[in-house]
Amino acid sequence: MTIKKSFLAGLLAISAAFIITSCGSAGDSNVGQGGPEVSPEEYTDLGAPSVDTTNAALTGTTTPEEGVIVEDVVNVKIEGDLETGTGDTGLAGADSILDGAVSSEAIEAVADSINPVTDSSPNSDIAADSEKTGDEGTETADSGDTAADEETVTAVTEPSDTTVSTDVIAVNGDAVDALDNDEAVNQSDVDYSLDSSQGRWYEEAKKELFSDAEAKAVKAEIKNLREQIKTILASFKNKETNKKDARAQIKQIREKIAVLRAKIGNGGRIQSGIYTNWANENLKLNIKRGEPGWYRVIIIAKNRGNLPENYDRFTFSVTDSNNDTLGGISVKASDTVYHRGSADIRLDNPAGTSLNIVWTNDAFMKDKYDANVNIKKVVLKKIKEPKEKAVNVKHLNGDEFSFTDGRWFFEKTYAHTFWANQIIGYTFNNLEEGEYEVTITAKNYDSLPLEKNYKEFNVEIDSDYDSASMNIKASDKSWNHETVKMNFAKGTTTLYINWTNDVYKEKEYDSNIMIKTISVKKVQKSSLTAFLLRTKPGNKVFVLGAFLMLSGLIFGIYLKNKNTSEA
Repeated sequence: MTIKKSFLAGLLAISAAFIITSCGSAGDSNVGQGGPEVSPEEYTDLGAPSVDTTNAALTGTTTPEEGVIVEDVVNVKIEGDLETGTGDTGLAGADSILDGAVSSEAIEAVADSINPVTDSSPNSDIAADSEKTGDEGTETADSGDTAADEETVTAVTEPSDTTVSTDVIAVNGDAVDALDNDEAVNQSDVDYSLDSSQGRWYEEAKKELFSDAEAKAVKAEIKNLREQIKTILASFKNKETNKKDARAQIKQIREKIAVLRAKIGNGGRIQSGIYTNWANENLKLNIKRGEPGWYRVIIIAKNRGNLPENYDRFTFSVTDSNNDTLGGISVKASDTVYHRGSADIRLDNPAGTSLNIVWTNDAFMKDKYDANVNIKKVVLKKIKEPKEKAVNVKHLNGDEFSFTDGRWFFEKTYAHTFWANQIIGYTFNNLEEGEYEVTITAKNYDSLPLEKNYKEFNVEIDSDYDSASMNIKASDKSWNHETVKMNFAKGTTTLYINWTNDVYKEKEYDSNIMIKTISVKKVQKSSLTAFLLRTKPGNKVFVLGAFLMLSGLIFGIYLKNKNTSEA
């Protein structure tokens, strides 16, 4: 009987292990192996620990020395998507504000706001934006040299402003119509504080980053350029200027604004606040009072140290008390000036809620560079209910993430990682129910080439409703894409992307996936049977049911054997 009991116990243990492992597994190490290290545990120049549980100086939109440093987003948006650090100052938002000048229904302008170029690749629905402006000027396809036997694929850049009002989480800019001040609501009912005592945060020394005179002069120039854009909008609305000319004029003005913003940033001229040298340190945003609805979380930050050459942005994750991710925030990184980033989230019961803000992409190499985030302000604002419209086609750039679990870095509008099993999530809101084509465009990122036998990036895609895998042709120079079909329920879907086959050998080769775009396109309605069988909740229910049945069967055998033995 002892043997039988041990055997049955073993079966139960195996069954339990099966159900546990079916729910997920731990990721691989994300230190070294061709990528940046993380900050060392010991520093000699740390300031006084910030153990403040309220941090009144970090909340709100003003400082005593500078006045308003966090402007209403409607003023910032007219300048373009500067928060992403992409240098795209003219194209992504120009059509949106032009259409917004005529109608508040900006989302209707999507088809009219892009210039598709037919792609000869198998998925001809992915088109190229004929004028995508990047850090290094205008690019018409891939800036690298394309091998003769490889296919270059680019995707249409859907202006984030035109559709982002339908998104729950916005990283690439703020989720508003560019001409509509969605922050123009009563803020008196919003009360919150910041608790930095639960992480390794330190007080940042106050100092002047640039003079008050320089700040005023640059702001005056920016204000004048903003007025010029408004004049163009009025001219377009009155049909005195056509869309093509208005778009080109706005692009030129925004490029001038970008040069000015690089001088003063978007967060004031006085260095202050708190900083940390390490990723994943808790910073609690405790909401004392607030009505149910939509809120914008805004972060003003800069670096403390010397950034790596290609470190474009800080990434932050915002989670609730259940450790569920509510949004991702991207802030342009600079050693010298502050920039801002934001995410829009819905809170059904804000009063008493504690949000956790964590910085996720540390980078360190001794005597070369060190990314350490200095946060000057965290602002919580009530906003209007975003407009909602069901969609069946949606396109996101690699940097328009809503979730990260691991270390991801960003260059222009692309996302890349140096290690396998680093998860990045992209949220698609207000989707119609149905079967969708999911397309990911990617290439290798590194100064080292791919290993000669490395042919494909193995990518797993997971969601609450379905899962799939794809193999994207790997190339050092050209963008390639792959498409799979997945079923989605009506409403919001987050796709979690996991690259699994990292290969690295020091000074010889290195594979690091860089994601350019991810798109979804509905191809047909899902049959009820297919949907139930392919949904992840359905799979979990099936696995749980199978486990319970197996456990019951084993327990029944055990009782039968026990009764037989006693008889």
